[in-house]
Amino acid sequence: GGGGDGGGGGGGGGDGGDGGDDGNGEGGAAERARADELQRRVGLLEREAAAAQAASDAARKAAEAELEAERTGRRRAEEALRQTHLAAGVHEAQEMSQLRLDLAALQEEADFLRAREEALQRDEARLQMVGEMSKRLGSNVSRFEVDQLRARCESLSREATRVQASNQELQARLQRAQQSEETAQGHRAEVGWRPPTPPPSAVASGGP
Repeated sequence: GGGGDGGGGGGGGGDGGDGGDDGNGEGGAAERARADELQRRVGLLEREAAAAQAASDAARKAAEAELEAERTGRRRAEEALRQTHLAAGVHEAQEMSQLRLDLAALQEEADFLRAREEALQRDEARLQMVGEMSKRLGSNVSRFEVDQLRARCESLSREATRVQASNQELQARLQRAQQSEETAQGHRAEVGWRPPTPPPSAVASGGP
């Protein structure tokens, strides 16, 4: 009878061992489940981070492209403005040079006509004096000569007046051209324009 009880006790020990194995199996499954969940979360976070990085890269590239397009447009606008001011400056310089030449020519013509007018006035005064002396001496001096000189003097006086008016008009045009040149210089200073450097051959020959 004692041996049977011992066998029963041994059977009880075997049942306890099975219970321990079941506990270890359940714990391992829970650990694996937690590891799988963590791995799933890490993968999800990695995918979200990759998507956010891709969106950030796309936004950065779009911003860089927009900035480069704006810089290109600004450079083109500045270059167009420089070319416009350059062409305007060349045209104004040519016009001012021509105006100065015209003004000098008209001034020379006015001086010449004024000198001729003064000479004719002296001749007229001399003829009048000769006429007075001839009257006193009882001789006649041609009235036609006096009238002709007076007519020439009046014609020259009108021509001198016309030249003087043209001279004043040219001076006004020159002043307006100088004001336009000052305005153009201000615009060129705003865009940082500098006059082109002449080639060495032009400098050596004294060209413009």
